[in-house]
Amino acid sequence: MEKEYQAPEYHNEHESYSPRLRLAEAYIPYQRYGRIFNPQEALEKGTLFPELYRPYHKREGV
Repeated sequence: MEKEYQAPEYHNEHESYSPRLRLAEAYIPYQRYGRIFNPQEALEKGTLFPELYRPYHKREGV
């Protein structure tokens, strides 16, 4: 049986944090350096690499 995750003790009077919550884990896909956006387009899209561009699409009725 797998042991339940226990976060280390943490206390900061300016922040609230529950020791029972697990911290986030980042996922970063591997990149192949190929085509890149021009500087203006990269600034508008927030990335230099087209493979990493994930536009936000607002759903109707939400």
